[in-house]
Amino acid sequence: MSIVEGPAPGAEVLPALYPFIVRTLGNMVLYLAPDGERATAYVVTLEQGYFTITDDDDEGFFARVFERIHPLASAELVINNEFHTDLEPELWDGDDLTAALADAGKRLDALRLLPTAFPIEDLLSPRDLAHVKRLFGIGGLSYGNLSVRKDARRFWMSASGVNKGALRIVGRDILMVKGYDAERNVILLSVPRRSSRGGFPSTPSSTA
Repeated sequence: MSIVEGPAPGAEVLPALYPFIVRTLGNMVLYLAPDGERATAYVVTLEQGYFTITDDDDEGFFARVFERIHPLASAELVINNEFHTDLEPELWDGDDLTAALADAGKRLDALRLLPTAFPIEDLLSPRDLAHVKRLFGIGGLSYGNLSVRKDARRFWMSASGVNKGALRIVGRDILMVKGYDAERNVILLSVPRRSSRGGFPSTPSSTA
């Protein structure tokens, strides 16, 4: 996390502050804009855009800043996946849960909530954008993931970088997460031994 002090960014907050993430090699920036004896804190994250915290009183401001940033600052970024071809054959074409997940993606797409929370290409120069992609090993930013629990230890999740409004193929568009290796910081995924035949069960189901 990087801490920057400067003048109020004005109405265009993201274009003014987002580049600090790249320039400081941080995952998150806390930008403090003093105004006399008061201040406004702008918290800018790589994935979520930004939010503000205003200085309404002398004693509670930094406590509120800490309460808001601690869950994000203490979270661990995991971008490495390990694929295991051990998914049960009866799940190679998905199940009712993957059908519900696909339906949720279609409805979010219809509401124009996919695929990005904000146009990152409009906020960074081509040079800074290329740096972000190299630094974090990503091809772009998407608006989170869709997931649904399968059982006590596993859950289905949309894959990174796919069109979440068109989730179809198990092992490509949607993956079974079976565990996490904390020592190696790797997500463990179960995929079919062969390419799935595609599609989901035709019987519709409700979305969790």
